[in-house]
Amino acid sequence: MLPDNLFVRLVDTHLAPKFQHLANQDRLFCDALAAIHHNGPPPIRSALTDWQEKDGLIFYRDRCYVPADESLRRDLIQQHHDSPAAGHPGKFKTLELLRRSYWWPGMYTMVSRYVEGCATCQQHKPNTHPTTPPPQPIPADNVTRPFQNVTMDLITDLPELHGYDSVLVVVDHGLTKGVIFAPCKKTIDAIGTAALYHRHVYRRFGLPSKIISDRGPQLSAVPDRECGLSGCGAYNAHSMDFPTYLLRTAQSTYCS
Repeated sequence: MLPDNLFVRLVDTHLAPKFQHLANQDRLFCDALAAIHHNGPPPIRSALTDWQEKDGLIFYRDRCYVPADESLRRDLIQQHHDSPAAGHPGKFKTLELLRRSYWWPGMYTMVSRYVEGCATCQQHKPNTHPTTPPPQPIPADNVTRPFQNVTMDLITDLPELHGYDSVLVVVDHGLTKGVIFAPCKKTIDAIGTAALYHRHVYRRFGLPSKIISDRGPQLSAVPDRECGLSGCGAYNAHSMDFPTYLLRTAQSTYCS
């Protein structure tokens, strides 16, 4: 990259009269000018050689000092951010372009706020953190007995005990919030899950009105063969999910 001494620092000719008009009212400008003329202490923590006077303007480290005027500083940021040549860069790029010719205390904060409030940038900025919709609660039904509405899920990959490594969890969703745990194996299929439900839940509480599940393979896919439950013969369930299959299986068992 080329060194800075090869570049000429220029001030916008349209804003130069405004610079000179506001300079005499700016305290930092007056302190810096007095320090340069009388070899006094600089207005901020810096070396006196960092300050220079050129054509009635004060330069700090070869960058023109911008008087403390909100509209003037905002116009400069707008030129380096909103112009077609700039193309609405981010705050760091805007700050880099601005620092090539200008300086004032608190420049980073003001540039950051301007860029964050730019309507054009906000409209075209991609959303890297899209809002995740909140989970929708399951509406409660009017139930009159335990385990009329149930939720079912499997806890797998547990330490093996008595040949079992998983647990079928059945929760009374509608009334008591009671839980029934049925030990099983991870390789259990939908027919085995139906048998567990029949043995541990249905015999005690009867037929459920609603079964809520994550539609996993143990709860949604039922092969076309005999279910193996007491009183249940061959049943064609190739197009039926597990809750519907379980309800019809229990009905067959109850009526047999």
